[in-house]
Amino acid sequence: MPDMCRHWGTLSKVLPTPTENQGQAVMNAFAKYSNTLAFSAGNEVNHFAPLNKEQWNAPCQKKFLRDMREYMESTCEYPRKIPIGLISADNDRDNLAMYYNCHSSRRKMDPFETADWYGLNTYVFCDGNATSFEEAEGLQLLASSFESYNYSVPTLLTEFGCLSDSFSTIDGYQGQRNFNQAKWMLDQTPMREQFSGGFAFEYSIEKANAGSESPYPFRKFGHQNYRKYQLPPISATMAI
Repeated sequence: MPDMCRHWGTLSKVLPTPTENQGQAVMNAFAKYSNTLAFSAGNEVNHFAPLNKEQWNAPCQKKFLRDMREYMESTCEYPRKIPIGLISADNDRDNLAMYYNCHSSRRKMDPFETADWYGLNTYVFCDGNATSFEEAEGLQLLASSFESYNYSVPTLLTEFGCLSDSFSTIDGYQGQRNFNQAKWMLDQTPMREQFSGGFAFEYSIEKANAGSESPYPFRKFGHQNYRKYQLPPISATMAI
């Protein structure tokens, strides 16, 4: 799932030509592959504006999404039409979800203005002691929120998997998440009906982020220790 917007927060109120050129270049490079699932017009872009000013940047994000969808439709050499959506952080949930699923004008609806799919980076289940979906109140609220939207396009949990010191210590590594969310997405009707899958964030630890609180080899719990499960270090010989 290639991301067409390289840097968070680079979209200004007037969409720069280099940004659109970059998006088109990404689609040109990846559309030919049969395993390209979708394109993302940005990851949490509308939460960041130039110079770190608090600006509502979502209209520009939506314009980029619209232009990339039109480009996909108008480029006849693509072997298939690949869906284009975007990813938002899970804040201001109601407004953001509905904004990218609605049209600016009821009189003249632009067929390219809305997303083909919507992704949500959400961390709403952080209790390592919870063993049932009934105990996961955050996930229940998430599912009921999207049920109330009557959403018209597929929704993905593009990041999930909370960090908490309530999770077990395994093999000397603290806070090892159990990822019950993945199980519940498949066997719990409210989740299965509202979400089309998701991505566990993340497979490995980013040392630059985690190192200050939990130095390598990351045995101590840290709030940046996003990883699926701590694996033993791989030597160059093992990698070969």
